[in-house]
Amino acid sequence: VTGDLRSLGGDLAVAAAATAAVPSATTKTLGQLLLVVGWLGVMIIVGIGVLVLASSNLDASADVLERDFGRALLAGIAGQLALLPALAVLIVGLALTVLGILLIPFAIVAYVLAAAGVVTLGYLAVARVTGRSLLGDGSESERARRESALKALIVGLIVMMVPWFAAGLLSWAPVAGLVARVVAIAVTWVAASAGLGAALLSRGGVRRMAAPAAQRAMISASWATPTPVAGVVAARRQSPTSVSK
Repeated sequence: VTGDLRSLGGDLAVAAAATAAVPSATTKTLGQLLLVVGWLGVMIIVGIGVLVLASSNLDASADVLERDFGRALLAGIAGQLALLPALAVLIVGLALTVLGILLIPFAIVAYVLAAAGVVTLGYLAVARVTGRSLLGDGSESERARRESALKALIVGLIVMMVPWFAAGLLSWAPVAGLVARVVAIAVTWVAASAGLGAALLSRGGVRRMAAPAAQRAMISASWATPTPVAGVVAARRQSPTSVSK
């Protein structure tokens, strides 16, 4: 067992970290941009599925946003604050019975999926409203309306992902990248909160309220029938009886 003997001294962890490959700024920026593009593709696919399967629900949530964005935002913030208490109440209610205790894990999963679905529906409604404000809404035919809705949704999603693209491009700069990421998070939070509020106010897109202008038109006098409701009540006039001689 003879041969050369070699010994190494010092902290080997520091030496390994020093020799490890450090990703360049270009590689880091490209990775962040690919991540944003991937999320954009996922949201577009989900949006197409919602347009196909739940277009009326999406339209109802978008109508709420167009009527009162501030109210939808406040409702969304209140909904976020009530998410955990509502889950706690659900768990406590199920724990009161033996069968309910067994259903608690399934109830938690169903609750999380339902909450994620409502938030996604609201976020897509915000994207729909954003794209429609930029492109307009075609109403020439049913096919043109569907194409316009798809274009508006895609354009809205791209516009809402612009802050994340900016954050990805500035990821190589520590300060600028941090500021851009904070702005992107704030924009996404506002959009998700307003969308959540719109989805809650429309009851998941099931309830579609009429616009205020349409409500005023329904109660205006222009819709009244020209036939007067009140007036002289028609009565049968009695004919004079003839006296026989």
